[in-house]
Parts: sequence; structure tokens; C-alpha cells
Amino acid sequence: MADKNFDIDFHLRHSAPALNPGGMDELMKLVSRLHGRLLDRTRPLWEMYLIEGLEGNRFGIYTKTTTRW
Repeated sequence: MADKNFDIDFHLRHSAPALNPGGMDELMKLVSRLHGRLLDRTRPLWEMYLIEGLEGNRFGIYTKTTTRW
């Protein structure tokens, strides 16, 4: 069943460390900041971030979900 109110662009996001290219320290700071934000309880409780701009032409994927319904 399709949800006409579902907005994939809200859940799939791009991000990058403040220092570009970023190393492990910058990646951890970014993920810490992203993790500290509360999920919007009026929407499905998940977010996924494509993290670009890491050293060695690498990228990361960070997914935030909840176990509470």
C-alpha cells in the first residue's frame, strides 16, 4: 500500500565533514552531531546519510533508526 505522504527526500540526506577531506576524527564529530538530533516523530522513524568528502576519496553511510514505536 503506497503512502502518499511519504517523502523519501526527507529520509535520504547528504552530508560532509566540516574539514574536507575529513579523517576519522571529523567523521566521528559529524556522526555525533547527526546522532544527537531527535528523529521527527511525525514521520517514519529513520534517516540515512550519505557522507562524502572523506580522506582517500572515501564515503560513509550513517543510518539512524529507533526501536521504540
